[in-house]
Amino acid sequence: MVLIYARNEELFSRATVVASKKVGNSVARNKVKRRVRASLDLTWQRVIPSWDLIFYARPRISEAKFEEIQQAIGHLLSQAGVIGEEK
Repeated sequence: MVLIYARNEELFSRATVVASKKVGNSVARNKVKRRVRASLDLTWQRVIPSWDLIFYARPRISEAKFEEIQQAIGHLLSQAGVIGEEK
């Protein structure tokens, strides 16, 4: 997965998930996007306000377990410096 992030002028953060046709057919792409959004929901309260986040799913993500997706999202967010302390 790839994360693109930028500051915004709002008082809240926004996120979207993108999966190209390389990930699979529409059923596979939607499943991947649902899994990524569900993983993101678990860490969303730690995301600092005023960020725009775009998660690009890579083809191998369809083979990943839910726990692996969670770890990848946590790693990407911490590398980007957009998460704060536990609330």
